[in-house]
Amino acid sequence: MKIRIGTETIRRTFDLVEHVRGYVELTPAGLKRYRGLCPFHSEQTPSFTIFEETGRFYCFGCGATGDVIDFYRLIHRVSFRDACHQLSGGHAGRIRWTRPDPMIAWRRALVYNFREWEANYSEILCQWLAAANRLLFRQCLGPDDLPKFADIIRPKGVCENHLDVLALETDQQKYFLFQAIKAGQSDC
Repeated sequence: MKIRIGTETIRRTFDLVEHVRGYVELTPAGLKRYRGLCPFHSEQTPSFTIFEETGRFYCFGCGATGDVIDFYRLIHRVSFRDACHQLSGGHAGRIRWTRPDPMIAWRRALVYNFREWEANYSEILCQWLAAANRLLFRQCLGPDDLPKFADIIRPKGVCENHLDVLALETDQQKYFLFQAIKAGQSDC
């Protein structure tokens, strides 16, 4: 008699935190949360977060998200079916494959593209601010020199504000910033 295990059984059986600890050094980051360096991209600051209560992970750097099956699939670069099969020890039941809803695929693509814009824009702002700070540090000798550098100082404040929005605000606020930049209503 062949034993069959479904995907929900796999998700309930495997503790995501314990499974990920085999690949990532995790530290507690609040109540039932863990944080570590993302195994899917290189980084110096931990952005990979596990939410133990829901059994899901999310990387705030690259946007990788999912459950224990998705983690296994991404870390070993195998298909969903192979991940289920390997996690269940070869006992995974039949998985019914359906075509994805085009609306869901479209929304996922929008979110992916927005996250990519967010990361690229943050990088551009950081590079511009670093260059502006170096220039001001080298050239500006005192308060009398500030009017000469107004063309740098004014957008520097706007760029710092944009970085604050990208780092600290809700996705809705970030989207408002995106729309303002797209419409040409931003100074940075």
